[in-house]
Amino acid sequence: TDMWENGTKVWKQCAGGCVTLESVCDGACEADQCLKDGKCVALVENGKIARGVCDGACTIVGVPCNRKCEQDGKCFADGKCTNTHEDGVKIKKSCDGICNALEVPCNDNCDQDQCLQDGKCHKLFKDRNIFI
Repeated sequence: TDMWENGTKVWKQCAGGCVTLESVCDGACEADQCLKDGKCVALVENGKIARGVCDGACTIVGVPCNRKCEQDGKCFADGKCTNTHEDGVKIKKSCDGICNALEVPCNDNCDQDQCLQDGKCHKLFKDRNIFI
């Protein structure tokens, strides 16, 4: 069976066979789906994120899950998911879904554009100049 029809996925694999996209397989949905009313539904609709997911279940986009924010560009602070960027500038970073100051290492690591020195993360670049 062809999984695709007119460029749209219509089937998924489950236990070696084909099932509809809405079908729950082994108690779970696929990575790009969440569980709603006993069916698997897509997280993205018409090219936009339509739903969040927490422990496999559908949620409202931007709602924290277990006091964390798993979406790119978001982190948990003050009881809600907030942006890590403001006006295109990174103002804080997400460490396992929780907001951290830019200079604070996450799991003993700094971001790719930072280096660790004296227990703090420092920028490698400033105004296109390299700091070494």
